[in-house]
Amino acid sequence: MVKQDVGHSFFRNAMFYAMRQEDIRIYGSGRITGDGVIDSGNGVMRQPDGLRADKMMSFKLCKDIEVGGENCPADMWYDELADGPVYLDAYGNMEHKSVGNMLDVDQGGHFVILATGCDGVNVHDVNCCRLSLNRARDMFDFMACNDVYVSNIYCRRCGDDIVKLGSDCSLGYTRPARNTFVRNIVGDTNCNLFQIGSETADDITDVWVDNIYVLGTNKAGFSISSNDGGTVARVSLNSGKTGPLHHRSVMKRTRTPLFLSISNRGRVIGGEVGRYVYQENGKTRNELLVKNVNFGRVQDIDLRHFDSSEIYAGSDGSNDRWRPYDGSQPESTPIIAGFKLPDNDQVEGGLDFYLPDGRTVGYIENVRLEDISFTAKGGHPAEDALLKCPEIGVGHFNIRDLAVQPSYGLWARHVKNLQLEDVSFSVEKPDGRPEIILDDVVSSDDDCK
Repeated sequence: MVKQDVGHSFFRNAMFYAMRQEDIRIYGSGRITGDGVIDSGNGVMRQPDGLRADKMMSFKLCKDIEVGGENCPADMWYDELADGPVYLDAYGNMEHKSVGNMLDVDQGGHFVILATGCDGVNVHDVNCCRLSLNRARDMFDFMACNDVYVSNIYCRRCGDDIVKLGSDCSLGYTRPARNTFVRNIVGDTNCNLFQIGSETADDITDVWVDNIYVLGTNKAGFSISSNDGGTVARVSLNSGKTGPLHHRSVMKRTRTPLFLSISNRGRVIGGEVGRYVYQENGKTRNELLVKNVNFGRVQDIDLRHFDSSEIYAGSDGSNDRWRPYDGSQPESTPIIAGFKLPDNDQVEGGLDFYLPDGRTVGYIENVRLEDISFTAKGGHPAEDALLKCPEIGVGHFNIRDLAVQPSYGLWARHVKNLQLEDVSFSVEKPDGRPEIILDDVVSSDDDCK
């Protein structure tokens, strides 16, 4: 139970539950709501009997699942004037026809869908939180699932990830995940719009995401984290693999557009940790370090064709969207950060372990950014360029743990083979930091302007 968030450790406490079933279809243009009963907190199992459900739909080891509205062959996108979803015609123009075919889900609790160890999952044409912003945490979590297709999803506002891929130990064993297709996702969230991780006890590979519109996030628009030893590989944004790119993708009001990271939380069966005190950047750290689980890997990441502006944590969870930037909201640069163990001579008593593969640095490898624009808020003093961000540890693995970055554009550390082509960085206000800082980046190639 300590190997993943508590909500992933239980399956039957759901409105709809299925285990080892096939050919499941929840389909139509109606509304499904927890009616304020489904819980969204980690303390759900401490609730009284009858109030311990935290999932709207829970599927364990199932096959061939479909959840969604009435099928529409058109692509869904965002209408800024109407502040809502709209379907596009064959030429990519907004048709302004009814989206009444979509399935409404509200008050979904910790998960609208938790699918674990499932194959063949199709979620489409869903309008999330249109009628209620309460009791809405994760929307769609696919843990150790293969052959997943998610399309035409609009989420007005939720408390956690909208589309999340992971692989944990909740089945009593780990299972790799492969072949995920994500298309036309629009939303606002307190967390990430698209996330791989944080549970990564096994490999997650071959993921294609096209056409995303980030309305607001308090973490990242697009996030990949390997935290528990698994490999995350062959992930693309806007490659056109799922179909035509009808618009450039958009990221607005997001604390950071990109967060690619490696840490070593070691949440696998048999994982061991120890507490160590060591010096880092002139400061004393007292952290847990995993002693017997290799770093995971993040590699072969290809991200293209999007524009990011209003880079700050802009999801406020209110009905008045959105609160303009006033300097109080957190903001971060695009981040690509691997992980390094502390040097032995900086650890009190020294490190008393070696990881099985002998590595002391977990590099993010083969990252390509192409045809992207970033416009930061700016306004930082020159002394912020001297800031040293901590390594991402067991207990400190989120964007907030890195505080302020020393560049306004891209900050990359422990990376091999980083390519930037036709990538631009700009600021709304003059900023004393450089646009790019590369720290332990090997074989980088850039064509930035």
